Amino acid sequence: MGITTAWIAEMILITYRNQKSGAPDNVAGFPLPADYLASFAIFGVLAALPDSASKLSGAVGWGYVVATFLNLFNPTNPTGKKAATTTTASTTSTKTATVTPASTPAATLI
Repeated sequence: MGITTAWIAEMILITYRNQKSGAPDNVAGFPLPADYLASFAIFGVLAALPDSASKLSGAVGWGYVVATFLNLFNPTNPTGKKAATTTTASTTSTKTATVTPASTPAATLI
């Protein structure tokens, strides 16, 4: 199970995640090409490592796949939909303080 298999699994997970989310930025139900390009770049760099590091690149590649998989099934958000966020506008009032110097005895200069 090499890096190519991990990359194919990652592509499947990316496609599934975007199909399931129904995000408005999907192109005909598929994720944006940037999602595929990012995985291509990451796994391309891993595949370019020398043969002596093939086990390391495979482990890192499958680590990315597991990380993507765990993000799919987030136990804190079982519906898979993002929570609605509300923002409130805060108003700040500017108060101007007038400072009057304390009375000081007049000094005479010689």
